[in-house]
Amino acid sequence: PKRWAAKKTTKLLAKSVAISMVILGIRWLGLLQNTELSAYDTLMKLRPTEAPDPRLVIVTVDGDAIESQTSVERRGSLSDETLQATLSTLLSYEPRVIGLDLYRDFPAIIPALAEMLTRPEVVGICKCRDPGFDDTGIGPAPELANSQVGFSDFIEDTDGVLRRQILTLTPDATSPCTSPYGFAALMAIHYLRNVPSEENNFQPSFTEQKNLKIGDVVFPHLGPRTGGLQRMDDDGNQILLNYRALPTPEQIAIKVPLQKLLNGEVNPESIRDRMVLIGVTESSGDYWATPYYGVHGQARTSGVYLQAQMASQIISSVLDGRPLIWVLPQWAEALCILSGAIIGSLLTWQLMLWRQWSWRGRGVNLGFICFLSAGSLIFIAWAALLTGGWLPLVPTLLTFGGGAISSNAALGPNRE
Repeated sequence: PKRWAAKKTTKLLAKSVAISMVILGIRWLGLLQNTELSAYDTLMKLRPTEAPDPRLVIVTVDGDAIESQTSVERRGSLSDETLQATLSTLLSYEPRVIGLDLYRDFPAIIPALAEMLTRPEVVGICKCRDPGFDDTGIGPAPELANSQVGFSDFIEDTDGVLRRQILTLTPDATSPCTSPYGFAALMAIHYLRNVPSEENNFQPSFTEQKNLKIGDVVFPHLGPRTGGLQRMDDDGNQILLNYRALPTPEQIAIKVPLQKLLNGEVNPESIRDRMVLIGVTESSGDYWATPYYGVHGQARTSGVYLQAQMASQIISSVLDGRPLIWVLPQWAEALCILSGAIIGSLLTWQLMLWRQWSWRGRGVNLGFICFLSAGSLIFIAWAALLTGGWLPLVPTLLTFGGGAISSNAALGPNRE
């Protein structure tokens, strides 16, 4: 009867709202964050494989390259003699940008190296002062102008995995590192400024909402609650890092061992007009957990590859239209979560009625149908991620399951 159906529908909708409110409350407290992040990582790894970024080259400095240096004056990973030879070779190949992912807070003792470090193609790093982790910080090489220096700081999520990128921040006046731009962002800006174009409009600017804008692309900064991140430090101008879909983060670009470069075994055309990063890949504490391996994985990723991922994200977004990771507004996510409960309730109700009132429905397995429906929700979330969308998959699945269970209990084995 219509009166009975209306009563049951109202009851199920009320239960759906109640279930959604409970799940939203649990999510707001951050109790679902690690589960949502794990699901996000899984979907990230299931994306179709992309090609490496052809605009980047990484000069790798491994343990053998460090140990083979004979200079007694070596104060960092590379001695002044080795760094001078490296920069001299690279500059002769005419790259667009050279990024030194090496800490040098001391002056060069070789005048020729000091002159090379002032070249506008060279970008260096510094490390911001952080009272919670590093109360001192690390300054840049004295030869580098402020426009040539970017901070190297990364930020981890609560589970220890790197999923975000800091584009800009307000520098601490007491820190030896006062650059407002992240190292990867600054390299991308330098690269884009030199893109051959009749109308090169790739100068960085900021919108009224204080979002970084390069060309026509706006990089919306994260709020304190973004997607599955309900407990996060939102200092600075942060975006989610859309890792290039590759088997490992290290495959982001061509890798050239330092010794091969110095021995003249590299084709200059593979360097010309590209962004070159120089960084230590072994014997370093600069290792990070990523969605590829997780915090408990045996393999972690060296920081230079992550800087390459971040720079590639910006360049690819501006030049290729590659999507950034986006999330729905909080109210829209709440509607998605509520929709999961409603769909679970009504679907189960209709299936149960069909089983009771139709001989054709008596062989229907409710669990199997719900399993297929949940699989459909997962597929939708995966398809959305291909366009950069991070949908609230885990809380929606929870409300879907809760709605299905409540509908089954409310309807019972018969119509009463």
